[in-house]
Amino acid sequence: MSRYWQGTWLLVLSAVFAVASTSLGDEWDDFHIIIDPPSPTDEDTFDLRAFRWFPDSGYLGIDQSIIVSGNQIDVWALIQDQHTQPGSVFLTVMTPGGAFFNDFGPLAAGTYQVNAEIWLTPWPATSGGYLYDEGSLQFTVTSAGAHARLPGDFNGDNVVNAGDYVAWRKTYGTPESYDAWRANFGATAGSGSAASGAIPEPATALLLLFAIAGGFIRRRKF
Repeated sequence: MSRYWQGTWLLVLSAVFAVASTSLGDEWDDFHIIIDPPSPTDEDTFDLRAFRWFPDSGYLGIDQSIIVSGNQIDVWALIQDQHTQPGSVFLTVMTPGGAFFNDFGPLAAGTYQVNAEIWLTPWPATSGGYLYDEGSLQFTVTSAGAHARLPGDFNGDNVVNAGDYVAWRKTYGTPESYDAWRANFGATAGSGSAASGAIPEPATALLLLFAIAGGFIRRRKF
């Protein structure tokens, strides 16, 4: 590929991600800590991700660690800033950088505090550096022995309802987590099914709420 077309593609990619960045607002600047599933039990492993978005591909993750002390979880990641490397060229594409742990745990039941830090060090260093960003998050590990796990109950109130969708959005849950919420909407702990005997679609439940509210308003008018 000629140098001209390489430059053209870089400009196109830059424009695309500039538009995406504008449409997503300040989310690019946020520090994200994600627990998936959001409410694990003491028999579950889970994924823990602590990261932020970097403006281009010139940031390389070179080390990470996780330490559990009582109910505190300390997460650390070291990112190498490669912009000082002579002759380096990077794509202007939003890139996640931080600590990523899969199948962590299981942990004992309780409430945990995650404290995460991202450190940045200039190329060619592979240690040291300085604190670049940090964040924290609390989450709860429930006891699997207390009651059967209720898929989709992300806020731990033993019922799958609209409140769990809000919790899913706040924790940036995966599509699989959303599918679990949708499939079990209306279920309560111990029932194994929706309270009405049939699991309604979330959209159907919302339409029903609007219909009830409309009927109430009409009765008030008369």
